[in-house]
Amino acid sequence: MKRKLFKSIGLAVLLLTLLVSNVFAFSLGTTDGVWGRIDNDSSWIYQGATCERYAAVSSPSYKLLDGMGVAYNVNVGPGGETERYIRNADVCSGNTIDDYTFATSDNPAGWQRDAPDGQRFIDFRTYHSSCGKIESPIISRYVYYSRDGADHLAIEIYNKTGDPINLSTYSLLLFTGDQEFTKVDLSGEIANEGYYVVGTADTRDKVSLNQEITDSDDYRTVALVKDYRYGNVDFYGNQDNRTFAYNISGTDENQVRYGTPLGYILCPNENGNEKDKFQIQSGFGFQGMVTDSSFEPDAEKPFPVGRFCHYNNAVTSINGFDSVELSLKIKEIACPEGQTIRPVTKENTLDMDFKFSAQLEETDNFVITCEYGPNSPAWPSYGGSASSSGGTGLNRNGCADMVKFTSADDVKFTCVFDDDHEQDYYLSLLGFAPTTVGADCPDSPVGTLQFNQVYTAEEANSCFCMYAAYTKNQITPVTMASIGANWTEKGVLIDWETVSETNNFGFNIMRAESVDGERIQINPEMIFSGLAPGDPFGSSYEYLDETAVPGTEYFYWLVDVPLDSSEPGIYGPISPAE
Repeated sequence: MKRKLFKSIGLAVLLLTLLVSNVFAFSLGTTDGVWGRIDNDSSWIYQGATCERYAAVSSPSYKLLDGMGVAYNVNVGPGGETERYIRNADVCSGNTIDDYTFATSDNPAGWQRDAPDGQRFIDFRTYHSSCGKIESPIISRYVYYSRDGADHLAIEIYNKTGDPINLSTYSLLLFTGDQEFTKVDLSGEIANEGYYVVGTADTRDKVSLNQEITDSDDYRTVALVKDYRYGNVDFYGNQDNRTFAYNISGTDENQVRYGTPLGYILCPNENGNEKDKFQIQSGFGFQGMVTDSSFEPDAEKPFPVGRFCHYNNAVTSINGFDSVELSLKIKEIACPEGQTIRPVTKENTLDMDFKFSAQLEETDNFVITCEYGPNSPAWPSYGGSASSSGGTGLNRNGCADMVKFTSADDVKFTCVFDDDHEQDYYLSLLGFAPTTVGADCPDSPVGTLQFNQVYTAEEANSCFCMYAAYTKNQITPVTMASIGANWTEKGVLIDWETVSETNNFGFNIMRAESVDGERIQINPEMIFSGLAPGDPFGSSYEYLDETAVPGTEYFYWLVDVPLDSSEPGIYGPISPAE
């Protein structure tokens, strides 16, 4: 049975920020993640991964300010060989989240494209923003063209922060592929409402350059970053003898690697001096967070717990990697002010571990139609044809893979109000937001969260900010693929899709008129699962709330009812779209 492409879940996490009182605010310290044994079972026997190594890595880090081309290291940038892009005057922030896909005849959001013959370099240093202020410098102009068998580039950076900026901590990353880039460190100063222009040598007679860069026939995608720090593999080892304790500080990336193109022959030795062989393996990474001390998430409000990366290099067809456990440690969890935490500690804070299983769905590249992605044939070198997105889609280098996270335990803590009142809280995974290697994760997610599965391109580094919340019930990210709600002429239609329902009896739907309001079950009878117990596949459902009154704001939660005595899974809240 061919799996479907599961839709990104719309959990409407931004609605959770509507909690207006800080009475439910928790505090927390650093977070970090420790990878367990690959394909671990009760007898600690390998399941077949061809090259098993773990490592502690000082990962590269930077703040992504703006991107031109495709933001997440995709191997092609703007389309065409004679082009000029100019930023729209009403753009008041850099592009840090959108995965731009450029086409020769289309304008990307926020830009105007033209390619006048002989006029590509006119009007440099004339761009002006209509915004009152822009938080950081942006890329305001981009010229790319081909001549004499080589491609050339000119990039204009614009500042309207209100103050001059010393550029000594700023850099441009010029990508030549999904994973490879040249870092260009900037220098000097850019005045308020001033410009800084970087270009290849042959542009100096056309544009007044602040900085010259080496010619390249490959530079197509550009990122403007701040405070770049190089990464380093500090040490690695064989999983047979993991003798060290991970640095639970949120400052290192812990990695586990599981396979190489040539199998065992490229596995790094155990002496720690073959870091290049370690990095060529495919694998997972997790970077914990040093939490902003002023950030205190409310109950059921998302907060970042770390950055997950899939370093998706090629592996042999005989590689048997299946899953690995991630132990997520959160330090200094404290209940809201005036409440005490249980188990009782002297500091009234807890350091706790929450376990998840990361499972890899490695797909076959030697097929005509890839398993994941709409209308996504295999890459031409694997017998298919080019993607309709022009080589920027998930299946640009082969068929995309999927990584799915499931909760491995139900660890909880208790907040005590007084002798008669207390509340249990769980850590529930809410989803993943795309980011880049080394980038920080904001306190609140930006854009739509992918729930418990992410899709990763071959030969690419795909990274995601991982968000969780303290919830009154365990949200089990095991079965749900998507959930939505929309107004119709007859009421609110709630629809959802599951991945699997191995322990599911059915569903109930709860409704409230505010995020923290009283939840009332609206379905008179349980909506029974459409699958037989133990069936590993998912299904689709819908329910029409005919009691919904037009003009009233509603919030909905989907509750799955398990077959056994375990806690029900709760998904939401979601608010219906018009």
